[in-house]
Formats: sequence, C-alpha cells, structure tokens
Amino acid sequence: KEQRQKVGLLVLAYLAVMVGLTFAWKKKIWKNIH
Repeated sequence: KEQRQKVGLLVLAYLAVMVGLTFAWKKKIWKNIH
C-alpha cells in the first residue's frame, strides 16, 4: 500500500510540474505577442 501511495504522489508532482511549465510557457508567449 505504501508503494502505491508513493507512486500516486509522484504522479501528482509530475502533473503539477507539467501544469506549471505549461502556464509559464503560455504566459511567456502571451508577453511576446503583446
């Protein structure tokens, strides 16, 4: 059970990083356009 919890946390962390990167990337593009 503990192993499964660790995997879940890793997945959540990965998703959080991906969302953060996407958001930062879009913000950068937005600034370049305007």
